[in-house]
Amino acid sequence: MERMDEELELSGAGYQHIQQFIFDSTWSASNLISEIALNTSELYADQDNYQCSDVGYIIDESAHVKKGKHSVGVARQYAGVIGKVENCQVGVYASLVFNSHSTLINERLFLPESWTSDPKRFEKAGIPEEARTFKTKPQLALEMITSDLEAGVEFSWVGSDGLYGHGLELGNALDNMGLTFLLDVHGNQKVGGVLNLCISL
Repeated sequence: MERMDEELELSGAGYQHIQQFIFDSTWSASNLISEIALNTSELYADQDNYQCSDVGYIIDESAHVKKGKHSVGVARQYAGVIGKVENCQVGVYASLVFNSHSTLINERLFLPESWTSDPKRFEKAGIPEEARTFKTKPQLALEMITSDLEAGVEFSWVGSDGLYGHGLELGNALDNMGLTFLLDVHGNQKVGGVLNLCISL
């Protein structure tokens, strides 16, 4: 919010106004994110050198180090930003990329089993019923891909790191959907069958 306050140059208590808007207003964050995804897809399609084959959908995650135990999804888990297990929240993010452009277009908060197995904790945090089921990070990634495709976001390949390629869960699902993908795998992983890969040289 500090960066938003600097850019907007609001008179008076700008930071406080933004904070109140984010936390107290009845706006829908999910609707805004969906609109950003479609606007980004349309913006890329309007470029003179546009080819759908150049547009990728990249999945990655990021951790947000936290103190305490009350922030939704916070737990001791691996935090890539510091390279070790720490008390943090972890989000799975999707970005739409085209040539040198990249825009975040979707997100899901990862809820560890320490949260999904504790109904009282869910109640206290005010988490909606439909969001209380444990989902792996690859499942969250697939959920985002599916929702963006259904919304009309255009891309021709999906990419991600070894966390999402290691278990074959996401790769198999993408293959069944007829999508081209390039997912990293671990060096000791044995892969059978045919992989649907898109490699840009």
